[in-house]
Parts: sequence; C-alpha cells; structure tokens
Amino acid sequence: MTGPAAAAASPPMEKQEHLAEAETTADGRDPGAVGALREALPQVLASCAKNMLLLDIGMTLAFPTVVIAALLGSKEHPREPDEFGLTFDEWQASWFGSLMLICQPFGSVLSGLLLEPLGRKRAMLLVNVPHLLSWLLLSTARTHSALFAAAALMGLGMGFMEAPIITYVGEISTPKLRGALTSMAGISVMLGFFIEYLLGTLVSWRTAAWGSVSVPLLTVLAISQVPESPMWLVSKGRLRDAERALRWLRGWVPASAVQTELASLVQYNAEMTAMSRSKSLRAPEESATVTVTRQNGVCNGGFVADDVKEAAAPPSPAPAPAVPGHQEDTVPRGRYLDGLRALRKRDTLWPLMLVISFFVIHHWTGLSGLRPFMVPVFRQFGLPVDAHWLTVLSALLGMGGNVLCMVTVAWCGKRPLALTSIGGVAVACLSLGSYHLFMSNATSAEVGAELESHWLPLVLFIVLFSFHSFGIGPIPWMLLSEVFPYQGRGPATGIAAAASYILGFFAAKTFLDIQHLVNLSGVFIVNGMVAVVGFLFMWFYLPETEGRTLQDIEALYVKKKKGISTNVQTNPTMEKTSL
Repeated sequence: MTGPAAAAASPPMEKQEHLAEAETTADGRDPGAVGALREALPQVLASCAKNMLLLDIGMTLAFPTVVIAALLGSKEHPREPDEFGLTFDEWQASWFGSLMLICQPFGSVLSGLLLEPLGRKRAMLLVNVPHLLSWLLLSTARTHSALFAAAALMGLGMGFMEAPIITYVGEISTPKLRGALTSMAGISVMLGFFIEYLLGTLVSWRTAAWGSVSVPLLTVLAISQVPESPMWLVSKGRLRDAERALRWLRGWVPASAVQTELASLVQYNAEMTAMSRSKSLRAPEESATVTVTRQNGVCNGGFVADDVKEAAAPPSPAPAPAVPGHQEDTVPRGRYLDGLRALRKRDTLWPLMLVISFFVIHHWTGLSGLRPFMVPVFRQFGLPVDAHWLTVLSALLGMGGNVLCMVTVAWCGKRPLALTSIGGVAVACLSLGSYHLFMSNATSAEVGAELESHWLPLVLFIVLFSFHSFGIGPIPWMLLSEVFPYQGRGPATGIAAAASYILGFFAAKTFLDIQHLVNLSGVFIVNGMVAVVGFLFMWFYLPETEGRTLQDIEALYVKKKKGISTNVQTNPTMEKTSL
C-alpha cells in the first residue's frame, strides 16, 4: 500500500519522495478529490450514527417525566394503575427525577480515563451496555430500588457518553461542516424527548421502556459501520488504519486524495507529543505560528485546522516509525496532566467560569427543574389541553428551536441569540408566576387547585419552551466546544459538563421543595429573577465567538488584563483558518 503508513517504515529519502506525490494538482485539489456532496455524505452518516447516542440521552432524560406522571398522582388526578403496585410520594419522585443527573459526573470521570485507551468508536459502542441494561431493568422493575438503580445506571451511561460524543465529531469533520454537524446534537436530543413523550402519551410507561430497548441495539449497529477517529489512530501509530478512515470520511476516495491531511495529522501529533514531553505550556503570542498545509479545505476541523497552536521555533522531529505490536510507544504522555496545570491559567479559567455561569442560567430558568414534573404542573395551571400532549408539544418546540439556532447562528451570532433567549425566558417565567399568583388569590383556593382554565398560561409555556430552545439550551454546549485552549480543553470540558449535570440535579431535586416553600408561583418568579440576573451578566461578559478562529477566541482571554471584552481585535499575524 502507498501512503504514510508505508512511508513510516521507509528510509527518510523514500519518505520525502512519497510525500511529494501528495502534492495537489494545478486546480488546487488533491488527486482523486470528489465533489462537495460526496465529501459531506460520509461525515453526515458518521455524525448520524453518533447522534443515536444523543437520541438515547434525550429519551433517558425524558423518561422520569413519563414515570412520575403515572406514579405520583394527586386528588384530582389519581395515580395510574401499575401491574406491580408501584407508586411515588413526592420525596421518591424528586429523587427519581434527579438521580441520573448526579450520577452523570462519575460516568464522565470514567469516560475520561477510558477514552484514550479504548478509542472513540469502541467507547461509543461500549456505552450502550449500561443503557440497554437500564431500559430492561425499568421495563421489569417491581420495586423502588430497581427504579432507582436503573436511573443511576442511566446517569453513569450518560456521563460515559460525554467525552466520545464531543470528541468524535470534531476529529472526523472538515472545518466547513463542523458547525452544522455539531449543531445536529441538540436536535437529536430533542428528538429523543419527543419520541419518549409520545410513547408516554400513547402507551403505559412500562411499554414505553420496552420500546426504548431497541435504541441501544440500533445504535450499536449504526456505530459499528463507521470508522474510528483518524486523529486517535494517528496518536496510536496506526497510520495505515488512519489512512483508511480518512478515505472513508472524505467520500470513499483513493489514498492519494488524503495524503495532505494525513501528513498534517502526523505532523500535529508529533508537535503535541514533543510539547507534552517537555511539559511546556506556551502562550500563543510568545511562540511562532505553526503553518499546517491545507488543501481543498480538507484538514481536520477539531484538531488540526483550527486547533493548531503556536509551537517553538525549531520544528518538532518526525514521528517514530510505527512498529507492529508496539503502537503504544507513540502515544503522547502527560497530556492530561498538562491540561490540569492549564486550569490555573487565565485563558482556561475565565472561559470555564463563563460556561459554568451559562449553565447556571440554563438549569435555573425553569425548564430543568420543571421537566420531571411537567404533567402535574400543567394540571395545576388548569391548561385547556391534555397535559401529556403538552409534553409532546414541548419536545417539538425544542426541536424547532434547535433548528432555528442551527440556521441562524452563523448569520446573527451566538451573543444576540443568547441574550434574546434569556430575555424571553425571563418574561415568560415572571408572567407565569404572576398569573398563578393572581389566579390563586382571585379564587381564594389553595395554590394550584381549582384554577380557571385559560389559554394565557398555555401561550406563556409555549413562549418559555420556544425561547429556551434556541438560545439557552444549545449555546452553552456550543461554547463548550470552542472557548477552551487546546492544553486545557480536556479537563475544562469535563469539569464544565459535570457542573452542568450537577446543577441540573439540584434544579430537579429541589423543585418540589421550593414549591412547598414559596408556592408554584414563587418557583417561576425565582426562575424569572435568575434569568434577569443572567441577562445582565451575559450582556457584560459574553463575547461573540461566531466567525472567529479558535486561536482568536483564545486570545480574548489572554490579551485583556481585566474583564472579558467582546470587542477584542484579532492578531493580524495569527494564522487564519476557517471555522
């Protein structure tokens, strides 16, 4: 076989002659390059296979809503009969609705430890095991202990999914497709919500669980058909396999069409290996820019095109030849420790604080705490539509909002979308709280009881779901994939994702407690006030990242000595690459 895999075992002169064959043709395209549609199709297919995991996450997060609606009950709406006689009181319901969220960070830690040894593909295959067991356990549960064990196992599975899902798309996609493929993640999660809410509306919760068993099985089948990440294969010295993966991902092209990109991956891996071994953390403005050759825009979007950081002036040595059976010798050592050290640096710490603050707004502006208890809350507002079908409507609005974000974010930017979303959620929450308070006092009834049926709260809930879905929902996850510098990206991403689930746990676990303390109207007023404070915070501290390279985004936190500026000018000498 021709290609870098063969060149790695050849004398230096032969390697140079072989790399010379990878030069582009006169029209600027690699030999054997294909059209844009054929180039994009395999990346979309690989992303869709990965999105099956996100579909399962959405169904998992939606399932407590279905179970709590059936087993909690009230005077006006008795519990649905269960074949094993299971019921929930409020304490049990609050734990079942939040337990999987607090277990997620433990899965994230496990994921971080196993991601590099296993690889992205094997990790995405393995993570289906706990979800398959969880759905089987839920569908056959006879005790509360079984329900709680299934919820905890699902939380661990969700956490284990985090690292391979975030990493895989960035490593397989080209820069021009990375944004669109990344934004499909939110749509997949909301589709999972829609499917589970629809099942919970049409059939019993046990039947819905049995139907959900098929998702992990289909996911295994889909992921088994896509290639491993080329970047991971290069890091393991498996250059022949990396070449095969790139040929598949770039449109089932001949080997000659991927030599430039593969050479860039090899060079980048060598530079990062040398940097890790020397334990050197260099600021971008203190180093020389490493220029990575990009032909036809085909350069790894997540780890080469945009993420190439400035290295020392002397070029790093070429990677050692790959010896069969000894690929582990080429694995960079100490990168994770370097990432932990980078957490102390301003360019990692400031964006970490920003993303966690955004997650506070994300979870404490109504939807995360409300979601497990949507059916009882809708009934307390006396809405004129069946509460179960309103959960389905909320998922449809969520999908629509994510699509809106995907098609408009490049045009208007993340900052305007985020501020509009937070402002709309603030108005909706404060209005819902005021409405419930007014109607409760007007009827002189206990809070939440015998409220008149009006369309106004239904409209306000639609406004809440819509505004939340196109800004507060997807944008913090978009920021998570772009605001951290390379050295601290792994640990910072894991910490921020874990913080998100911990915040979600407290929002869901304390929802009923806050309701008992300040009534349901008070819950929405508190959420509205959080949104108001969040709007002011993001107005001053949220930079615009859309249209900037990852190097430019990192410079936002390096150049300024005080605060976070949203108008930092990019460094004209910095290598420009397309997001």
